[in-house]
Amino acid sequence: MVSEDKVKIMTRLALYEQKEQKSIKSSKYYKNDYVGYNMINTALLITVCYIAMLVVIGICRMDYLMKHVTEIDIWGWGRKLIILYIAIVIVYMLLAYIVYSVKYRVMQESNRTYVEDLKKLCRIYKKEQREKREAKIGETEYDDETFDY
Repeated sequence: MVSEDKVKIMTRLALYEQKEQKSIKSSKYYKNDYVGYNMINTALLITVCYIAMLVVIGICRMDYLMKHVTEIDIWGWGRKLIILYIAIVIVYMLLAYIVYSVKYRVMQESNRTYVEDLKKLCRIYKKEQREKREAKIGETEYDDETFDY
């Protein structure tokens, strides 16, 4: 039997599943796992971008580097670049922690309405099955008087 409530709930669920696939997948994770995984990805991307940026700057300044190769304090520049890298990583890790914590909380709240709709749909199906069983039992030609209890 098709009921209007069931169709509305199923439509809402289908739309949510299409739009929020990442949100549904994230419900498998604990908050610390989700945030930690994304922070690791952020750290890897920062490292790759920092190295790429250094390579590009090195290529752009190649003529200067070649002219002054003997005069450059390599250890001093190395320490400065490492300190800059660590500062950038710390700032981005703090931002990533905040962003992914908020994102996880928002996804869990939206998943909560999704789960509530799933529970409503399950209750509707159970009610329909119970009604079918009761209707089936009521259709038999036997009644309670025939059986000895």
